[in-house]
Amino acid sequence: MIAIAVIRHDDREITSRRAWLLALRVTCLTPTFFRRSLYEIEKKITLLVSLLFALALTASAFAQDKTDKADAKGAPKLAVDNLKYEFGKVKEGDEITHVFKIKNEGTAELVIANVSPGCGCTASDFTKTLAPSAEGIVKLTVKTAGMSGLTDRYADIISNDTAQPNLKLWVKMDVQKGDAQAVKN
Repeated sequence: MIAIAVIRHDDREITSRRAWLLALRVTCLTPTFFRRSLYEIEKKITLLVSLLFALALTASAFAQDKTDKADAKGAPKLAVDNLKYEFGKVKEGDEITHVFKIKNEGTAELVIANVSPGCGCTASDFTKTLAPSAEGIVKLTVKTAGMSGLTDRYADIISNDTAQPNLKLWVKMDVQKGDAQAVKN
């Protein structure tokens, strides 16, 4: 708008070179110029979005192909009858043990890398590998020394089961102080 005011200043005809250049700049900044530029930008954005969509479809197809190949080879599947076990009342200072039964319901070998207890008072022993349809055990032993009242402890089973690589097993107990007779009653 400032350039147009200079060109129409006092309604005189503009003949200077500077004024013609200024008029040329004003012409380039007209809405027609912007419309043409925006149209070209919109075409480029549409092309870019189309390419990204095509790339996403291709990546999805490759991922599906990998999943199909993994299913064809088979995968292990860790199954546990019961994720929790309740001991009820126990005497403080006792070592209590529970054996969880596990099974490989998958079609590939299940490898248990570790059974990691949540605290130092819990120890574990476990079957390290299970063939398809095979059964095994995870044995958790809890030392109740220094505990009192309702208590729970857990251990993580870390395996090659892709659906659940970390599975928690829980043991719960009510630790009672006193003699064994009082605890049983």
